[in-house]
Amino acid sequence: MTPAGRLGNYRLVGCTLYVTMEPCVMCAGTILHTRVVRVVYGAKEYKTGAHGSIIDVFAVKKIGSRYFHIHEKFRVRE
Repeated sequence: MTPAGRLGNYRLVGCTLYVTMEPCVMCAGTILHTRVVRVVYGAKEYKTGAHGSIIDVFAVKKIGSRYFHIHEKFRVRE
C-alpha cells in the first residue's frame, strides 16, 4: 500500500521525505502540493536545484510554502 493509501489522503501531511539530491523545480512543486513538512537530502544539485542552488521555490510565500516548515540537509561523514 502507498503512503497516501495508508493515510487515506493524497496529501502527506506530517510526513518527511528522504532523497539523495536537492529537489528540482518539478519535484519541489509536488512536495509543496502534497504538503510534506520536511525534506532531507544529501547533496546539492547545482544544475536544477530548487532549494537555493538555482532557485529557492520553498521561499516563495505565494505558492503554498506555509505548509513547509523545515528544510534540512545532511552530509554523511567520510
